Amino acid sequence: MAVLIVDDHPVVLEGTVKKLAEVHDIEVAGTALTGKECLKKVRQLELSLIILDLNLPDISGMNLIEQILEIKPDLKIIIFTGYELEEYIKPCLDRGASGFILKTSSFDEMITALHVVGGGGIYLDSSLSRSFYNVINGNHHPGRKKRNGANILTAREADILKLIAKGMRNQEIAAALHMSERTVQFHITNMFAKLGVRSRIEALIRSKALGLLTDKLG
Repeated sequence: MAVLIVDDHPVVLEGTVKKLAEVHDIEVAGTALTGKECLKKVRQLELSLIILDLNLPDISGMNLIEQILEIKPDLKIIIFTGYELEEYIKPCLDRGASGFILKTSSFDEMITALHVVGGGGIYLDSSLSRSFYNVINGNHHPGRKKRNGANILTAREADILKLIAKGMRNQEIAAALHMSERTVQFHITNMFAKLGVRSRIEALIRSKALGLLTDKLG
Protein backbone atom coordinates (compact mmCIF):
# COMPACT_ATOMS: atom_id res chain seq x y z
CA MET A 1 0.00 0.00 0.00
CA ALA A 2 1.67 3.24 -1.18
CA VAL A 3 0.89 6.14 1.14
CA LEU A 4 1.36 9.92 0.91
CA ILE A 5 1.47 11.79 4.24
CA VAL A 6 0.40 15.45 4.22
CA ASP A 7 1.02 17.53 7.35
CA ASP A 8 2.46 21.01 7.94
CA HIS A 9 4.17 19.98 11.20
CA PRO A 10 7.59 18.47 10.37
CA VAL A 11 7.83 16.66 13.72
CA VAL A 12 4.47 14.94 13.20
CA LEU A 13 5.39 14.17 9.60
CA GLU A 14 8.77 12.66 10.45
CA GLY A 15 7.35 10.65 13.34
CA THR A 16 4.57 9.20 11.19
CA VAL A 17 7.01 8.27 8.42
CA LYS A 18 9.31 6.55 10.91
CA LYS A 19 6.47 4.52 12.44
CA LEU A 20 4.95 3.46 9.12
CA ALA A 21 8.36 2.31 7.91
CA GLU A 22 8.07 -0.48 10.49
CA VAL A 23 4.93 -1.91 8.83
CA HIS A 24 5.76 -4.49 6.18
CA ASP A 25 2.77 -3.93 3.87
CA ILE A 26 2.84 -0.12 3.92
CA GLU A 27 5.22 2.02 1.85
CA VAL A 28 5.57 5.76 2.45
CA ALA A 29 5.77 6.90 -1.18
CA GLY A 30 6.06 10.58 -0.31
CA THR A 31 5.35 13.47 2.05
CA ALA A 32 4.03 17.02 1.68
CA LEU A 33 3.93 20.06 3.96
CA THR A 34 1.37 22.05 1.96
CA GLY A 35 -1.72 21.49 -0.13
CA LYS A 36 0.06 22.66 -3.28
CA GLU A 37 2.87 20.17 -2.69
CA CYS A 38 0.30 17.46 -2.03
CA LEU A 39 -1.41 17.99 -5.39
CA LYS A 40 1.97 17.90 -7.14
CA LYS A 41 2.80 14.56 -5.49
CA VAL A 42 -0.65 13.17 -6.34
CA ARG A 43 0.05 13.85 -10.01
CA GLN A 44 3.58 12.43 -9.87
CA LEU A 45 3.31 9.32 -7.67
CA GLU A 46 1.51 6.00 -7.84
CA LEU A 47 -0.52 6.09 -4.63
CA SER A 48 -3.09 3.97 -2.83
CA LEU A 49 -3.94 6.25 0.07
CA ILE A 50 -3.35 9.71 1.53
CA ILE A 51 -3.09 10.61 5.21
CA LEU A 52 -4.26 14.24 5.22
CA ASP A 53 -4.10 16.91 7.90
CA LEU A 54 -7.11 19.25 7.72
CA ASN A 55 -5.28 22.39 8.80
CA LEU A 56 -2.75 23.24 6.10
CA PRO A 57 -1.21 26.70 5.53
CA ASP A 58 -2.30 27.25 1.94
CA ILE A 59 -5.39 25.14 1.15
CA SER A 60 -8.20 23.99 3.42
CA GLY A 61 -7.91 20.25 3.92
CA MET A 62 -11.63 19.94 3.29
CA ASN A 63 -11.27 21.69 -0.05
CA LEU A 64 -8.14 19.69 -0.83
CA ILE A 65 -10.09 16.41 -0.60
CA GLU A 66 -12.08 17.36 -3.67
CA GLN A 67 -9.05 18.62 -5.60
CA ILE A 68 -7.22 15.36 -4.93
CA LEU A 69 -10.13 13.26 -6.14
CA GLU A 70 -10.52 15.37 -9.26
CA ILE A 71 -6.99 14.25 -10.21
CA LYS A 72 -7.29 10.61 -9.07
CA PRO A 73 -10.89 9.64 -8.19
CA ASP A 74 -9.92 6.21 -6.83
CA LEU A 75 -7.48 7.46 -4.19
CA LYS A 76 -8.42 6.74 -0.56
CA ILE A 77 -8.11 9.60 1.93
CA ILE A 78 -7.86 9.43 5.72
CA ILE A 79 -8.22 12.70 7.62
CA PHE A 80 -5.55 12.91 10.34
CA THR A 81 -6.19 15.85 12.66
CA GLY A 82 -5.38 17.21 16.08
CA TYR A 83 -8.83 18.78 16.27
CA GLU A 84 -11.44 16.68 18.04
CA LEU A 85 -14.24 18.18 15.97
CA GLU A 86 -16.92 15.58 15.34
CA GLU A 87 -18.95 18.06 13.30
CA TYR A 88 -16.37 17.79 10.51
CA ILE A 89 -16.68 14.04 10.10
CA LYS A 90 -19.67 14.01 7.79
CA PRO A 91 -18.58 17.00 5.63
CA CYS A 92 -15.21 15.30 5.09
CA LEU A 93 -16.83 11.98 4.21
CA ASP A 94 -19.32 13.72 1.93
CA ARG A 95 -16.42 15.25 -0.01
CA GLY A 96 -14.83 11.87 -0.54
CA ALA A 97 -12.68 11.05 2.51
CA SER A 98 -12.92 7.47 3.80
CA GLY A 99 -11.51 7.80 7.30
CA PHE A 100 -11.11 10.16 10.23
CA ILE A 101 -8.51 9.63 12.97
CA LEU A 102 -7.08 11.88 15.67
CA LYS A 103 -3.41 12.64 16.28
CA THR A 104 -3.96 11.64 19.91
CA SER A 105 -4.81 8.08 18.83
CA SER A 106 -2.40 5.16 19.13
CA PHE A 107 -0.20 4.06 16.25
CA ASP A 108 -2.02 0.72 16.25
CA GLU A 109 -5.27 2.55 15.55
CA MET A 110 -3.68 4.36 12.62
CA ILE A 111 -2.56 1.04 11.15
CA THR A 112 -6.06 -0.36 11.62
CA ALA A 113 -7.51 2.68 9.85
CA LEU A 114 -5.07 2.29 6.94
CA HIS A 115 -5.97 -1.36 6.46
CA VAL A 116 -9.73 -0.76 6.75
CA VAL A 117 -9.73 2.17 4.32
CA GLY A 118 -7.19 0.51 2.03
CA GLY A 119 -9.54 -2.45 1.83
CA GLY A 120 -12.44 -0.26 0.72
CA GLY A 121 -14.05 0.44 4.09
CA ILE A 122 -14.73 3.57 6.15
CA TYR A 123 -13.01 4.15 9.49
CA LEU A 124 -13.81 6.57 12.32
CA ASP A 125 -11.54 7.07 15.30
CA SER A 126 -12.63 4.86 18.21
CA SER A 127 -12.59 7.80 20.64
CA LEU A 128 -15.31 9.64 18.73
CA SER A 129 -18.90 9.63 19.94
CA ARG A 130 -20.75 6.42 19.15
CA SER A 131 -23.59 8.49 17.69
CA PHE A 132 -21.40 9.27 14.69
CA TYR A 133 -21.11 5.63 13.74
CA ASN A 134 -24.49 5.90 12.05
CA VAL A 135 -22.53 7.57 9.24
CA ILE A 136 -20.98 4.17 8.57
CA ASN A 137 -24.03 2.06 9.33
CA GLY A 138 -26.44 4.24 7.36
CA ASN A 139 -26.56 5.02 3.67
CA HIS A 140 -23.37 7.04 3.43
CA HIS A 141 -21.40 6.92 0.20
CA PRO A 142 -17.98 8.65 0.01
CA GLY A 143 -17.96 11.41 -2.55
CA ARG A 144 -21.63 12.33 -2.26
CA LYS A 145 -21.90 16.09 -1.87
CA LYS A 146 -24.59 18.05 -0.05
CA ARG A 147 -24.20 21.77 -0.32
CA ASN A 148 -27.66 23.25 -0.40
CA GLY A 149 -29.23 25.54 2.16
CA ALA A 150 -28.51 25.49 5.86
CA ASN A 151 -26.83 22.06 5.72
CA ILE A 152 -23.72 23.57 4.13
CA LEU A 153 -22.35 24.84 7.47
CA THR A 154 -21.81 23.12 10.80
CA ALA A 155 -23.44 24.61 13.90
CA ARG A 156 -20.10 26.05 15.05
CA GLU A 157 -19.41 27.59 11.64
CA ALA A 158 -22.87 29.16 11.70
CA ASP A 159 -22.13 30.66 15.14
CA ILE A 160 -18.86 32.11 13.88
CA LEU A 161 -20.53 33.46 10.75
CA LYS A 162 -23.04 35.37 12.88
CA LEU A 163 -20.23 36.93 14.90
CA ILE A 164 -18.35 37.86 11.73
CA ALA A 165 -21.54 39.57 10.55
CA LYS A 166 -21.45 41.61 13.77
CA GLY A 167 -17.96 42.83 12.85
CA MET A 168 -16.06 40.76 15.41
CA ARG A 169 -12.42 39.85 14.86
CA ASN A 170 -10.96 36.39 15.43
CA GLN A 171 -9.71 37.28 18.91
CA GLU A 172 -13.16 38.52 19.92
CA ILE A 173 -14.87 35.48 18.40
CA ALA A 174 -12.49 33.16 20.26
CA ALA A 175 -13.31 34.87 23.56
CA ALA A 176 -17.06 34.82 22.90
CA LEU A 177 -17.10 31.11 21.98
CA HIS A 178 -14.45 30.01 24.50
CA MET A 179 -11.98 28.59 22.00
CA SER A 180 -8.50 29.40 20.72
CA GLU A 181 -7.89 31.82 17.85
CA ARG A 182 -6.28 28.94 15.91
CA THR A 183 -9.48 26.91 16.19
CA VAL A 184 -11.54 29.91 15.09
CA GLN A 185 -9.31 30.32 12.04
CA PHE A 186 -9.60 26.59 11.35
CA HIS A 187 -13.41 26.90 11.24
CA ILE A 188 -13.28 30.05 9.11
CA THR A 189 -10.91 28.46 6.58
CA ASN A 190 -13.22 25.49 6.13
CA MET A 191 -16.27 27.74 5.97
CA PHE A 192 -14.66 29.79 3.18
CA ALA A 193 -13.88 26.57 1.29
CA LYS A 194 -17.49 25.41 1.55
CA LEU A 195 -18.84 28.76 0.39
CA GLY A 196 -16.23 29.15 -2.35
CA VAL A 197 -15.07 32.56 -1.11
CA ARG A 198 -11.79 34.18 -0.05
CA SER A 199 -12.79 36.99 2.28
CA ARG A 200 -15.22 37.81 5.07
CA ILE A 201 -17.15 40.22 2.88
CA GLU A 202 -17.58 37.58 0.19
CA ALA A 203 -18.61 35.07 2.85
CA LEU A 204 -21.32 37.39 4.16
CA ILE A 205 -22.65 38.14 0.67
CA ARG A 206 -22.66 34.46 -0.30
CA SER A 207 -24.27 33.43 2.99
CA LYS A 208 -27.10 35.92 2.61
CA ALA A 209 -27.71 34.72 -0.94
CA LEU A 210 -27.97 31.13 0.35
CA GLY A 211 -30.26 32.14 3.19
CA LEU A 212 -27.69 31.29 5.84
CA LEU A 213 -27.81 34.79 7.30
CA THR A 214 -30.81 36.94 8.11
CA ASP A 215 -31.10 40.49 9.35
CA LYS A 216 -32.03 39.11 12.79
CA LEU A 217 -28.70 37.91 14.09
CA GLY A 218 -29.70 37.79 17.76
